[in-house]
Amino acid sequence: MPAAGRDFSTVNSPRHDHPDTLGSINSPAGAYQAVGRIEEAISLFERVLR
Repeated sequence: MPAAGRDFSTVNSPRHDHPDTLGSINSPAGAYQAVGRIEEAISLFERVLR
């Protein structure tokens, strides 16, 4: 399940390359990584990098 029930599936839509948007996706990815939810963290990190 995405962070806090958020749907990040539209990350590649227009305007989702804004630094604030990328940061809001990167933050939960780091939290997932910190608690060992590696697969979910990787998925979000990859979206930030696209």
